[in-house]
Amino acid sequence: MAWLPTGVDDRRIVQILGMHGIEARAVSDYPRDPATPPGLVLGFATYDEQSIHAKIGRMAAILDRTLRAG
Repeated sequence: MAWLPTGVDDRRIVQILGMHGIEARAVSDYPRDPATPPGLVLGFATYDEQSIHAKIGRMAAILDRTLRAG
């Protein structure tokens, strides 16, 4: 899980990450308490440790640019 700031559209973030080859699911796509913040469901079972670190780094850079741009 990766929690996002309140008010961020997690489905939009999933689309943006997908355009960069990173798969994630939006927390808002799952049944949840309405107070649950937006977030991403991530899975790394098929990746080795080096690939995980590389993808997390790419994801962080993409999120940083996207959230700064508004």
